[in-house]
Formats: sequence, structure tokens, C-alpha cells
Amino acid sequence: MRVIGGKAKGMRLKSGKGLDVRPTADRVKESVFNMLGQYISGDFLDVFAGYGGIGIEAASRGAQSVTFIEKDRGNVGIIRENCDKARIDNIVILQMDFRLALERLARDGKVFDYVFIDPPYRQDLISPVLELLPALLKSDSVVVVEQPKKEELPLREGYVLTKTRSLGDSKVSFLKLQGGSF
Repeated sequence: MRVIGGKAKGMRLKSGKGLDVRPTADRVKESVFNMLGQYISGDFLDVFAGYGGIGIEAASRGAQSVTFIEKDRGNVGIIRENCDKARIDNIVILQMDFRLALERLARDGKVFDYVFIDPPYRQDLISPVLELLPALLKSDSVVVVEQPKKEELPLREGYVLTKTRSLGDSKVSFLKLQGGSF
């Protein structure tokens, strides 16, 4: 796992052992950021952050701040190590269940320009995230969902699908709020 663009380009990131986390492949990461734009600005939310590769990529490419949601304590430690190594300091890490984290962020009045959702496969977690997310979005926010290519995207009312790309066994879908721009 490495940073593929921006100020930390080429930096190798630490990952854990075992099969609990499936880091986003470099090819998928590169495609996502090519579609978002080489450099991004604004605030970035990485839901189900794993080892932090996507959020660190966003920070490397110019995100003003990155919020990671990851409930596994060991993974949170790896996110911290990776952020230190990449000299990324504009971060918030919420070590808790995604539902509690999204509700807390909404209560605190946080809004994000970009949201990346890559839940553990086959656990039907995309729909619950999309249900809680509108309170955290601006009219022009971009939501990116990574999931297995063969799964249907559980598109919820209020969202519009703007792009979908298949990349190996994965697909990424780009969403916006209905009436928003992207």
C-alpha cells in the first residue's frame, strides 16, 4: 500500500496482518482520484478507514482536513503511524462504530466535501451509511462508494448516481445529493 499522488507520493504505508481489512488497490485508488481531480480541496471523510490509505491519499492531494472512522483499535494505531510517516496532521480519528461517529459528526455540525465509503464486503452497510450521511453533506459534496463489482448499489432516495467504474473485482460509484452539482 502506497501513496500514489500529491506531497507524499511514493510513500509506502503500513498495513496490518490478516484478512480483516482489504485495502483499496492502488489501481482503484488512482482511478478514484483521477475522477475526483488530481488535487482536491475541502474536508474529506473516510468511513471504514481500515489502515487510512484513502484518507491519507486525499490529504496528500490537498484536502484541508481528513476525518477517519474506524472502530478497530489496532487499525486506528496503524492510521496514526501512517499519518505520522506521511506528515499528515490535519486529521481526526473516530474510533467507534460508524453509526455513532456519523451521528456525532452531525451533532457537531460537521460537513464534508468528499466522503469515501468502503465497508467490509457482504455486510450490507452501505445503505445505513447513506441514510445517515445527508446531514454531513453540502449541495455539491461527492460521495464515493467502493463495493464488489457484482453487488447492486443500494441507492437511497435523495441521491443521484453520477458515475460508475468497474475495476477488477471492485466497482466505484459516485453519488451526489439530488439537486446538487458534480
